[in-house]
Amino acid sequence: MNDMMKKFLVLSMLMVCACAVFAQIDRRQTCANITTTAWNAMIDGKFEYVFNLFTPDMKRQLSIEELKDTWTNLELQMGKYKSTGITSVEENGPYTLTVTPVQFEKMPLLLKINIDSFYRIAGLFVVPGGEQYTPPSYVNTLSFIEYKLNFGKAPFTMDGMLSVPRANRTSPVVIILGGSGPTDKDGTTGYNKPLKDIAWGLASRGVAVFRFDKRTQRHGVTLFGSTYLKTFTPEQEYIEDALEIIALLKKHAKIDSTQIYLLGHSQGGMMAPLIAQRAKSLKGIILLSANAGSMQDLMIEQLDYLYSYDGPDDDGKKAEAQKLKVQAAYALRKDLKPDAPVDLLPMGTPASYWIYLNNYNQVETAKQLKRERILVLQGERDYQVPVKEYDKWRTEFSSKPNAQFQLFPQLNHLMMPGEGKPSPDEYSKANHVAENVLTTLSDWIKQQGMIKPEPK
Repeated sequence: MNDMMKKFLVLSMLMVCACAVFAQIDRRQTCANITTTAWNAMIDGKFEYVFNLFTPDMKRQLSIEELKDTWTNLELQMGKYKSTGITSVEENGPYTLTVTPVQFEKMPLLLKINIDSFYRIAGLFVVPGGEQYTPPSYVNTLSFIEYKLNFGKAPFTMDGMLSVPRANRTSPVVIILGGSGPTDKDGTTGYNKPLKDIAWGLASRGVAVFRFDKRTQRHGVTLFGSTYLKTFTPEQEYIEDALEIIALLKKHAKIDSTQIYLLGHSQGGMMAPLIAQRAKSLKGIILLSANAGSMQDLMIEQLDYLYSYDGPDDDGKKAEAQKLKVQAAYALRKDLKPDAPVDLLPMGTPASYWIYLNNYNQVETAKQLKRERILVLQGERDYQVPVKEYDKWRTEFSSKPNAQFQLFPQLNHLMMPGEGKPSPDEYSKANHVAENVLTTLSDWIKQQGMIKPEPK
């Protein structure tokens, strides 16, 4: 091969590489442009335009009317849209994922859109997203280390964050289950990260913590744009991942396998007794702001609390709240059929999900736990899971020696302090989980380590 031919081949290879790079850059820019166009159309109320950008699968899952309802519900909960940040683009298996910060009146959110190889929207999700995190004063970041652990099975592979005390011994571990919706590992709500507060607060006190993005958060853009959604239940949302994490941590060299606890916040607390029953190896469960009754009843009560006002309904919030109440009541029906239309149900969640919950009783399940210790904590200013839910737990377990209870005055649903009538507005202000909550948690966990297990 002569020098001229070599130079030609090298030049050809460089041109191919350059074309690949430019093609990749061009695709990323195109996907960012699609995101901007779709979001602007949502803002302008052009829902049919956005619908036409969907894949056939997405069109079957989310109608134009449901897309409009999604936007209305978003403004109902978060206030009016204010501004959009810079879109980032990353590869997500066969898709390209765009992530865009979007600011609403009450809190910042992240718009996540999955785009397929034909530049069609295969998934669209809005999830919590806050500003830079500042640790609370009770956290000592030098007292623990953090690293990721992988778990899950394709197509829903996952990872979570393990916070481990630096002490040269095995530690008890708390696995955190987030609340309803696409909760991330930090429990991001507006500018607050309550689950991160708890994780770092406990790790500073000698207790390891594992926290993770829920499957609906990590894979929501894929999950809610596919056939997986048709049979979706809390089994896929909570149970499968929690059981795998428990098995993973039992083998971890830094973890005391006899001291594994599950801390569930809100709906995570609702599901914790079932996970403990399945796992058969937990030392205890912690129910933080956990409902004792149905989620559907709670939804109706929350909407009544927030929108049961007199006077004109200029922005349609009261009308939308009434529609959500009707959907929640429908989801509570004992004769609910698996093929019930999604537009009759809350938040576009399929009938399979509500049927599963209608057949589950968290209080009765918790009563069957004989060996596992139970700690129930509640904020007195919680309007999302009000004190009467805490009272139900306490009444049902009044004679159970394995259960303890504590009510915290001045704390809200996130176990953060506040004053006056509780409302979503307080989540738009940066705050932290109260230190006495961390003290109660760590003291209780250490106390359980000194109690010998009861025979089953």
